[in-house]
Amino acid sequence: TKRGRPRVVMFDTKIKLSAREISRATMKYKATSIIGRGGFSIVYKGVLSSGMIVAVKKLIIENRPEIEKSFISESTTLGRIRHRNLVKIIGTLTTKSFKCLILEYISNGSLDLHLHNSTSGLSWEHRLKIALGVAHGLVYLHNETGFGQVLHCDLKPSNILLDEDFEPHISDFGISRMISSDVDKSVSVDGMRGSVGYVAPGMQCNDR
Repeated sequence: TKRGRPRVVMFDTKIKLSAREISRATMKYKATSIIGRGGFSIVYKGVLSSGMIVAVKKLIIENRPEIEKSFISESTTLGRIRHRNLVKIIGTLTTKSFKCLILEYISNGSLDLHLHNSTSGLSWEHRLKIALGVAHGLVYLHNETGFGQVLHCDLKPSNILLDEDFEPHISDFGISRMISSDVDKSVSVDGMRGSVGYVAPGMQCNDR
């Protein structure tokens, strides 16, 4: 904000949070609360005073406009969509030095973790359930949002989180694109980025 005060915006109006509560929930963003890292973000597990568990995705800005753009893209996209197979955004926290997304906590780790863990025991039943859930999430993004199409642009196993019932939740919308329903359906891929090994033909890759 202009005065440098933390600003909290809640998308889930049933939950009230302050910057102090978010800091307390993550034990002041302590290293022991970290549950994940990205190229420019750290994800913390937070326990609210109500007992609710959340994931706090902290993006370090450091005068990097691409991170600011990623934060805006992810918060705007998740703030407008609701589906059982998409990670739900609860709110955002903005300060002068960093920005946070407060997300629902998905307890069973990423699909990537299970695929590369020989002791995971990911059954074929689970694999089918995950594939169908991801497909349902993508159908919603591409056709059923009610305001146009959303292209995720970086769908990969590490961005698919699993709950305790192995229901998949698509996450990380930092480079997603919204396409208005009243424009031409053809979309240019110029400037779009994705991850090596998962990016669609014709798109650029990043190193995340």
